[in-house]
Amino acid sequence: MPRSQESPFSVSYDLVGHLDVSCLTLVLVAAELTYLVHLETKIKGLISDLTVKTRLEYLAKLGS
Repeated sequence: MPRSQESPFSVSYDLVGHLDVSCLTLVLVAAELTYLVHLETKIKGLISDLTVKTRLEYLAKLGS
């Protein structure tokens, strides 16, 4: 069956079109997961920095 030329996201029943959509979906999901892992790492780093800063400020107050 020939692919429909109406839209790049149209539903097609041929094997090649189905594989194209599946590969695109997998690439988008992988990119989003990579971005979320990057954000999680960044947030953990910020929390760690804040924890260290808070501890140092607390120790400075105890010392004065």
